[in-house]
Amino acid sequence: MINLDQWILAIVAVIAVISPCVTAFINNKTQYKISKLNTLYTTKINYINEYFESLAAYITDPLLVDSVKNYSAASQKIYVICDNTCRECIDQIDSIIYSSEYYEYSDEFVKKLSPLMKKLSKNIYKCID
Repeated sequence: MINLDQWILAIVAVIAVISPCVTAFINNKTQYKISKLNTLYTTKINYINEYFESLAAYITDPLLVDSVKNYSAASQKIYVICDNTCRECIDQIDSIIYSSEYYEYSDEFVKKLSPLMKKLSKNIYKCID
């Protein structure tokens, strides 16, 4: 009987030592996943904001080299995180922007872009999930 009590005591002692280590490992792993998801979410939101800001800057002043450069960079970033519906909208916006028809701000330019921007805005939330 004494031998059985010692075995039970030994098993309880080992479990008491191992249990906090396993708990800490599981908690750290979960916190890492949460942190990674938060970072990814924040990055996607920043890419989307940067895209629409650079698009607005380009529409306002299409002749400014920095606005073209910033729009191109933002367009490439958002293209990576978007689904096919959003990519089609971005491609159509790009084709309008990079066509030789519009070198200055005009109502016609904005009228062509507005429906595409609305469609992109409606579908962009899918990219965040």
